[in-house]
Amino acid sequence: TWLFGQGLGACTNSAITVLESRGVAEGICLVRTDSALSLLLAQIGLLGAAAYFALLGLLAIVDQRQRLFYIAILLASLTMNLTELFPVNLLLALAIAYTLAHPRGSSAR
Repeated sequence: TWLFGQGLGACTNSAITVLESRGVAEGICLVRTDSALSLLLAQIGLLGAAAYFALLGLLAIVDQRQRLFYIAILLASLTMNLTELFPVNLLLALAIAYTLAHPRGSSAR
């Protein structure tokens, strides 16, 4: 399961809370996901986590105007679970969409 993960939504803090309230959390979630790295490894495995960090690195290279934001997200992902942290997850999604719509940092017209 470390190569491909357990599936999206597995081992999130919300899922663990619900499973613990029903008394069935043990054995399902093998690891507490306190960082985005551990969450990505649990959900989408080593290949998915590598793809996530490669995407952030590539976006930091492509978009010079948002480079500092992507680097900050990349570094913060090592210690915090950013996929469950609102509004950071929304801002990351908007930044990725903007960079993909306007490659090389070109301004919208």
